Amino acid sequence: MKRIIAILTITAILSLAIGGCSVSNGQAPSSATVSTSSAASIETMAESTIASGTASSDVTTSAFDPEVPGKFKEKLGAGYMYQDKFIPMQFLYISNEKIVIAVFLGETEQIREIDRSKYSRMEITKTADFTKVEIFDVSGSSLLITLSPAEADEIQSVLG
Repeated sequence: MKRIIAILTITAILSLAIGGCSVSNGQAPSSATVSTSSAASIETMAESTIASGTASSDVTTSAFDPEVPGKFKEKLGAGYMYQDKFIPMQFLYISNEKIVIAVFLGETEQIREIDRSKYSRMEITKTADFTKVEIFDVSGSSLLITLSPAEADEIQSVLG
């Protein structure tokens, strides 16, 4: 039963990622067509993702120290900090100089940043439950985070 629920969940997430249910700028797409071969490949992909996810579950949220993101915010001098809705170890920081995405896993941190002076644009994709925010610089590099709709609106007002 858990496997079926996991397959359905992953299939739904993949469907959202493909864009079948996405809403952009407040307008729903007119129609989305998924062929049976696409649906079969999504299901196969979901099953293999579940199999690989259960086989290699070395990384857990127990390695996450909840104090580290706050300390990093102070170190960066960021005025704003947002936590990803689905990846609890991923944070977005906005300071006067930089826009940073950081992922904290125990002693390891993965950081990607954009200079605030090179900020180009932002794309927001809203659904009923979450909002995908993608921030671009002038070279086309981007930072991606999933947040609540209210947080996305706040970021949009901060970055302009």
